[in-house]
Amino acid sequence: MSWLANYFLSPLGILFGLSLPALVLLYLLKLKRKKQEVPSVLLWRQSLEDYTANSPFQKLRTNPLMLLQLLLLALLTLAMMRPTLNLEAFRGIDYYVLLDQSASMAATDVAPNRFNVAKEKVRDLIRGMGSGDRMMLLTFGHHTTLVVPRTENKGELLSALDRLTVQDTATDLSEAMTILKASIGEDTTRSKVFLFSDGAIPESQNLFPPAVETVYEKIGEGGSNVGVTRYSITRPPTEEAEIQAFVELTRTPDRTGSETISLEWNDQTIDAHVFEWGEEQNYSHIFQVPPVEEGVLRVSVDADDDFDTDNSAAAVLKAPEPIRVRVYANGFTPLAKAVNQIPETQVQVLPPKAYSATSEADIHIFDTWAPDMLPNHFDGVFFLGAIPPEEVGVTWGEEVEFPIVLDWNRTHPVTRGAEYRNLQIAKGNRVQLNDEFDVLLESREIPLIYSLERGDQRFLGTTFSLVQSNWTRLYSFPITLTNAVRWLSGGSGRMAEVSVHRTGEAIEIDSKAGQTEMTVIDPTGEEFEVALLPDQRNFFSSTDRSGEYRFVYPNGTEEARWVNLLNGKESSITPVETLAFGEEKIEAQATALAQSREIWPWLALLALGVLVVEWWFYTRQSWV
Repeated sequence: MSWLANYFLSPLGILFGLSLPALVLLYLLKLKRKKQEVPSVLLWRQSLEDYTANSPFQKLRTNPLMLLQLLLLALLTLAMMRPTLNLEAFRGIDYYVLLDQSASMAATDVAPNRFNVAKEKVRDLIRGMGSGDRMMLLTFGHHTTLVVPRTENKGELLSALDRLTVQDTATDLSEAMTILKASIGEDTTRSKVFLFSDGAIPESQNLFPPAVETVYEKIGEGGSNVGVTRYSITRPPTEEAEIQAFVELTRTPDRTGSETISLEWNDQTIDAHVFEWGEEQNYSHIFQVPPVEEGVLRVSVDADDDFDTDNSAAAVLKAPEPIRVRVYANGFTPLAKAVNQIPETQVQVLPPKAYSATSEADIHIFDTWAPDMLPNHFDGVFFLGAIPPEEVGVTWGEEVEFPIVLDWNRTHPVTRGAEYRNLQIAKGNRVQLNDEFDVLLESREIPLIYSLERGDQRFLGTTFSLVQSNWTRLYSFPITLTNAVRWLSGGSGRMAEVSVHRTGEAIEIDSKAGQTEMTVIDPTGEEFEVALLPDQRNFFSSTDRSGEYRFVYPNGTEEARWVNLLNGKESSITPVETLAFGEEKIEAQATALAQSREIWPWLALLALGVLVVEWWFYTRQSWV
């Protein structure tokens, strides 16, 4: 029945036509008459013959009422199939329709929004297809999707079009151009491209469409908007400084006056900023955020505009995993006690004989003893008065008595904020260090504290032991030790992990040990089953909606990520009048759509007229 789709919008309505034979069947059935005694049956001979016949059916007779009722049912059947009348339809044309599905198409400067207006225009184009016309339907946003391959089936095209929704992503037309060129090939005589978009297409001048007639239908009438286009969270190098949230807004030229930016922590407003627009199109502000660990830090602009998607942006802040520290010492020494006081650490104290190169920890600390081989896995190693393994590159020399502190590096993360003038050392050792090393604390005779960064691994060492000094009784000891743990772990202090994501970008999944699958729930509630490959980095890429994504693991653990638009091109919702493709410029124009009219209302009206005639005829008849 695919050919019916060229002339009827609801071909399945033909099933209502089964009522026609059903009506004829009713007229074939005999009437069941009531028994009545009469003086004579002479005048009732024909009726008596009907009554006494064995067959339940009678001979079909010509009946004006039956003919009128059959005509009525036929008209209702046609009306339910929704026939169309093509006016000025193109013939034998291949339509290639590109429908913009990007975020700016959700703007409401036209009702109900740009995307639905564009869909209605595409719907009219489909209905106006004539005999021999074909259409290919593509949508483009961050990626291009071939919705329906080239087909004559209007029903398939309309059904697929109805399922489409706008996405919260940026615009990229390059994939669509590649598909178009491959599909059209050399057959350019019957091909025509229709582009339904607001024109927010970056770098269109670098795109070269096929050499066929292209119609650009501009969607949108203007629109007013102010939106968040940049959002980042950073922490300055000094530990005392607060977290900084940077936000940048973009506006359309019509926006003037004041705006209010609010900062929320877990849905509670913690700061707000009011400003006046000047001549610039962008405005930026930095919020000073008090110390926070876990939750959602959201920035929003209180604006009544035509585009809501970019009115806010959020980031999920997550407390870092504890720093796993292994201390190798004989007993719970002052060193072990001090490390255990650092809030972000998870400390395990072991005797030297328990050491194994396969032991896993973020930091290994060796107190007056060191192994012959480095651990297989580590971020940092701290040697306190211990001779490092040969692979580190430190050559140990003779002892030096009572070395006196001369100076220290006041800017290095390990020694920052510490004071070493009162440090007294009974014995230290000479060492030879190559150019890779930095000396952080030195005496007149020998280096006292040294550091080394080698790739992703960091090393720290002292040339004296704690028992040969008064260091554990000085304030500089816990300060230096805390700094050392944070530096060796690769961090610059206790700060929450920040995740700021944009729509269309892949999110790396934290693959939990032993988990082979997980479920991702997007902002609309749609669920995605994701397989986790062992020993590989896993990603989730279906981030076409802005909002919160929940990552649910089979063991019950759950993580949240927030995805934002953050795209200045999409936030500048003013429609583009002229698109430049290479050296060719395409002006926006009203599409010369083939006119298509549904005629079922006329059929329904005609059926009503037939019903009136049937009633009139019935009331004028005489029945025995």
